[in-house]
Amino acid sequence: MPLETRGLPIEAYIEDIKGALAEGHLVLRAETGAGKTTVLQAALARDRKRNGKIIVLEPRRLAAVGAAQRCAELLGEAPGRTIGYRVRGDSRTGPLTRLEFVTEAVFLRMIQDDPFMEGHSLVVFDEFHERSARGDLSLAFAAEAAELREGLSLLVMSATLDTGDIAAYLECPVMDIPGRSFPVSVRYARERGDGLLSPCEEAASQAAELFRSCGGSVLVFLPGQRELRDAEAELRRADAAIPSRLLYGSMPLAEQKAILAADTRGTPSVILATSVAETSLTVPGVRAVVDAGLSRFSRYHARSGMNALVTERVSLAEAWQRAGRAGRLAPGTCVRCWAREDRLREARDPELLRTELSEIVLECALRGSVERGGVRWLTEPPARSWEAGVELLGILGLVSAGGALTERGRRAAALGTDTRAAASLISAAMGPNPDEVHLAALAAAALRSEERRVGKEGRSRWAPY
Repeated sequence: MPLETRGLPIEAYIEDIKGALAEGHLVLRAETGAGKTTVLQAALARDRKRNGKIIVLEPRRLAAVGAAQRCAELLGEAPGRTIGYRVRGDSRTGPLTRLEFVTEAVFLRMIQDDPFMEGHSLVVFDEFHERSARGDLSLAFAAEAAELREGLSLLVMSATLDTGDIAAYLECPVMDIPGRSFPVSVRYARERGDGLLSPCEEAASQAAELFRSCGGSVLVFLPGQRELRDAEAELRRADAAIPSRLLYGSMPLAEQKAILAADTRGTPSVILATSVAETSLTVPGVRAVVDAGLSRFSRYHARSGMNALVTERVSLAEAWQRAGRAGRLAPGTCVRCWAREDRLREARDPELLRTELSEIVLECALRGSVERGGVRWLTEPPARSWEAGVELLGILGLVSAGGALTERGRRAAALGTDTRAAASLISAAMGPNPDEVHLAALAAAALRSEERRVGKEGRSRWAPY
C-alpha cells in the first residue's frame, strides 16, 4: 500500500534527509507540525534502500505509543507490523517490524545488551531538547556504537533545539525545516504582579471561559496529579456541566491511549494534563491551551542526598511548546497564567546537571567503568555529583571498592528503578524470609513518597527564575 501523507512540510525534505543519513549523522530542527515524528519516520520505515532496523527514542511512553499508532496508520497498518513500539507494560512488534518507537529506559536496556546495536542502521532521538539524563546517556552510548562499527547513523530532532553543541558533538550537518502549525493567539491572564487566585483556581477559571467560546477542547497544563485534581474540583465548582478528563504520565496506559484515540468530532472537554502532553503527540480536538506556567521535575537535594520533586516556573521553550498544542488542528488560543512582564529562563538545564546520579553511574558500571571520563558526554556531569553517586553505589553494595560492578549491582540495573529501592528489593530477595520482599517493596514505595515530601520542603513553587 502506498505511503499516505498529509502534505506536511517534511515531505519536501525527505530525500535530502535520507541522503544525509546515508553519509552519517544529522541534527534536524523542525518546527512544530512539520511531520518529523510521523511522516518522516513512516517514510524511513518504508525505505528499502536502508538495511537494518530503526529505533526512535521518545521521552515518554505515551509519546512512543501515540507516534507508533499514527505512523502505522500512514502505512495503512496497525502497530506491530512495519512499525511497532516497546514501552513499560506494553509492546507491539513482530517479525516484519522495521521501525520501533521506544522510551529512553527501554533503549538503555537494548544497548546494554547489544553495545554495537547489531542489525540496526539508525537511532533517532526525538524531542531531544528535554535533555533527560537517560537521553544524554543514550546518545553517548549510541555515538560510541556508531564510532565502533560502520552502518549506524544517528538523527537528533527537536523543534526548540540549540543545534550548535550537538552538531559539533556528532560532527554532522544541521537541517532546518519549517512547520505547519496554525496561528495561536497568546494572551496573559494578568497584566502585572501576582494574582489573588492560586494557579489551580486561575487555570480552572480560564479553562471554563475558553471552553464556552473556543468551539473545541481545552488543554490545561499543570505540574502534577495533585494540581490536576484540585483544578478539576475548581472547574466543577465553576461549571459542573463542563466535561473534564485527566492526562498524566503514571496513569494506566490504556486510559492514556483512549484520550489520544478520541474522535476530533466527539464531545469537547477540558483536558487537565501534566507535561506529558507538551511534545510528540496531538491531543484530538484541542483548540485552546491554558498554561499555569509551572513544571515539576527532579533536582538534587543535598541535605537528604536524594532527588527531590520540585515545582518551578516553566522555561520559555516549554511555554512555546505548550502554546503550540493549540495550533495543531486549526487557529487556536493560549492563555498564560502569569504576567507578560515576567521573565522566564530560555530553556531548562540538562538533567545531568541537577540530579542525583547513582542510576546513571550504575549504567556506566554495567558498561564497564564508573569513571566519569569513561563516557564522551555532550554535557559532562558535575564531578561532585558523580563522586557522590559512586559512593552511594559502594555503600549499597552495587559496586566494589575498586568500582567494579557486583552481582547485586547487575541485578539492580536490570530492575530499572531507583538504586536505593533496587538494593532493598535485592537484599530482601536474597534473604531467607520471603515476607521481606513485600516489606522491601513497601519501603521502596515509602522512599518514593519521601522524595515527593522533600520536594515540598524545597524551593518555593512560586519563585521566579
